[in-house]
Amino acid sequence: MLEDSPNFAEVFKKACANFCEQVKDVEKKFTESLAEIHGESPDPEYRAPEHDPAFVGRHLILDVEIRDPGKPLPKILFDVGQVYNLFEKISKRIGMTLVSPPYVARFPWAASELQRFVEKIKREAHNIQSGTVALMEETLRRRQQEDSGITGFAVWLESHCSFHSWPEESFFSMDLFSCKDFDPDAAIDEITSKLSGWSYFISCLDIVRMIGKPAIVGRFQMDQGGRLDGQ
Repeated sequence: MLEDSPNFAEVFKKACANFCEQVKDVEKKFTESLAEIHGESPDPEYRAPEHDPAFVGRHLILDVEIRDPGKPLPKILFDVGQVYNLFEKISKRIGMTLVSPPYVARFPWAASELQRFVEKIKREAHNIQSGTVALMEETLRRRQQEDSGITGFAVWLESHCSFHSWPEESFFSMDLFSCKDFDPDAAIDEITSKLSGWSYFISCLDIVRMIGKPAIVGRFQMDQGGRLDGQ
């Protein structure tokens, strides 16, 4: 039998040593991949958020600029239905639980409130300087001519997601936070699916929040061709 061979102990010892070296190599590649994702050398004991008792949540923040001057803007910047749909799709894609339907509001509601305010002043404050009222009316007129921005919010059982757009600047921002870990690339994929056919630039912060140790912060930029850098 092999066990009785005088070389068995030596062969077994070498096999164990080889196996340990392979495990160390896998461990090294894993930590290197984390460094590539998060832009820093992770704690040697860090493995993955779901296996780390210090993990309390992932926070993804995105600032998105549309870079197609003269081209009609993508609907996600001003269409309530598009933003509502995005909240639903992201929630499903990354496994979050909507506590209630998303809330999405558009700027004209605020404009109508301002209009009523100006009209009330004109009716009740007869002694106010006419130039002041004229200035307020002109400011309101300009605001009403702007493309209408959107604010949206989705409450998750796991935390929240928010959306804010500035169509006049061809810009919107999103903020996703969850105490349950999620795949940032999956969330970004859902967002960029609304930008198909446009040129864009996205600045991202990917924060893994911890208790008792520093957060792991990844920073990267991307456009319609993919990631540009990461640190």
